[in-house]
Amino acid sequence: MPTPFLERLASALNSTVESLKDALALPPTPKLAQSYKADDRPEVREPVTFEQILIEADVPPDPRALLMTTENQDG
Repeated sequence: MPTPFLERLASALNSTVESLKDALALPPTPKLAQSYKADDRPEVREPVTFEQILIEADVPPDPRALLMTTENQDG
């Protein structure tokens, strides 16, 4: 994820970029699997880029470009 985005997210969460990076680096733990029965075992997906996540979430090109920017537009 772009550092400026992480800085804005950390600020919004009243956290630090380092704490946020540490939390995001943890392996996924499917805690919901304990509460729900599934026919198949949950699979962990390979990491994808932040931009690919935005594309898959149908974020339009202009807002996506703003999120991917290297400068903090909030001034």
